[in-house]
Amino acid sequence: EEEEEGDRRRRMEDKEEDEYFVGPYCAEKGGGIFLGLFTDDACTNFADNDAGKDTYYALANNILPYSSESIVSMDCVNCAALGNVYGDDYYVGDQCGAPYTSSGKCEVHLSDSVVGRNMQNNAACHYMEGIHIASEEGLVIVRKRASGVANFFIFLFSCSFGFFVYYAHLLHKKLRMKQSMSTGQNQNDKKSAFFR
Repeated sequence: EEEEEGDRRRRMEDKEEDEYFVGPYCAEKGGGIFLGLFTDDACTNFADNDAGKDTYYALANNILPYSSESIVSMDCVNCAALGNVYGDDYYVGDQCGAPYTSSGKCEVHLSDSVVGRNMQNNAACHYMEGIHIASEEGLVIVRKRASGVANFFIFLFSCSFGFFVYYAHLLHKKLRMKQSMSTGQNQNDKKSAFFR
């Protein structure tokens, strides 16, 4: 038992000489950002098969923070801040106002009464069109419908395909009837030649 404990201590001392780096990584399906323990400063190689959790626990004798729960919360944040002591005057708090002020905007669908006449900022619209919101499972959700023209051509090609399948079936049936008639005629000729 003492020998086993000594081996464990020696392995821990060897591990302590190695360099490790704590850094963020995306969940497998992209639904969260977690902390992991890495063996390189670019945070590309995990220290073990469990995103470095086991190695971190062995070294620090503690659980790696944010290794099981995402650093970024998916919960909504209340942006209302109390403006007076009576509790009836609210304004947009700094936790929401500051990021909005410095963020890229696409205010195309905001009315002039909300933004102010000719004050719309649409500088980031093109960029935002390229971004799709992912669900918690990491799946990209795209809600676009096919255009009317695309639907028309899909219908047209489907009908054409159905027509050609039916036409090929008719030709095949006609050819088979013709072959059976000629085969029947040949058999009748052979029978009549036999009895002559």
